[in-house]
Amino acid sequence: MTRRSRVARFWLYGIAAVVLFAMLPPVGMADDGFDVSTNRLGRQSDLQREQGLQKLMGTIKKTEKVGAEDRDQQNLIVQLKTQKQEKTITVDLGNVEQLKDMDIQVGNRIIVWGRLVIDGDNHLFRAHRLWIAGGTIDIERPEMSNRRAGGLRSSVESRQNRIVEESEDNDRKR
Repeated sequence: MTRRSRVARFWLYGIAAVVLFAMLPPVGMADDGFDVSTNRLGRQSDLQREQGLQKLMGTIKKTEKVGAEDRDQQNLIVQLKTQKQEKTITVDLGNVEQLKDMDIQVGNRIIVWGRLVIDGDNHLFRAHRLWIAGGTIDIERPEMSNRRAGGLRSSVESRQNRIVEESEDNDRKR
């Protein structure tokens, strides 16, 4: 075999390897074929990559509508049992009115993209995008700031997943 034919064969195998790897499923593909790393179009969303949203996948074990005292809206809160870690996580899916066209029920398998909010011992996953068998929806969120009892405001530092508290008095002085 000549040097030229070896080089040609090397390039041919290299191109075949690239094509093969391009056709393989993404690394995030779950064992049961439920793909958590892509959106409905089969490619990762630029929005998800830019915002650094975390992905969570599982089965809904409980649903509850919760209203905030200072707002006239109710949010849908679900208990989601994850498939890989076998944990139950509380997920805020957002305003009930925004989700009225989605068929969200106990037993549904869903994927949510969002951020984990930690407040002491309480952990809440705030969803910004939801995938369910009926389709995908981007969840509109007001600012990531909430008024809490005692005049404290909690704001999430999403990169560090921690809560920073400031009193209202400090806000007035600025």
